[in-house]
Amino acid sequence: MESVRIAAAPRIVQPVGDGVARLCGYITGNSALATLLIIIGALAIVVCAGLLVLRKWWPTTTIGQALQGNGTVVWCCAGLLVGLMLILPAQILPFVAKVLATLFQVVLDIFSAIFGI
Repeated sequence: MESVRIAAAPRIVQPVGDGVARLCGYITGNSALATLLIIIGALAIVVCAGLLVLRKWWPTTTIGQALQGNGTVVWCCAGLLVGLMLILPAQILPFVAKVLATLFQVVLDIFSAIFGI
């Protein structure tokens, strides 16, 4: 007798990307909110870039000495990425959501193969 596959791991990558793109469309559809996000993103980029400049060229200042740990670079890079996402949400956020959904899809596929679903 043939086995019939009752269910399989759901395909989530494209629906997640479409949902995030729709959400970004709602957010950027409001011009005041879009402008506010651009300003906040630009400020985040300027602050993080300024901290990296202080860390590199003025390490003897109080702020420069506080920024000498390796974790500082990671946090500044994360701040730069967040600022970029705030400036261009419709281009970056669906891509990031699809990457994360792909990782989760791999886990779902592995569980589907293990349990024979």
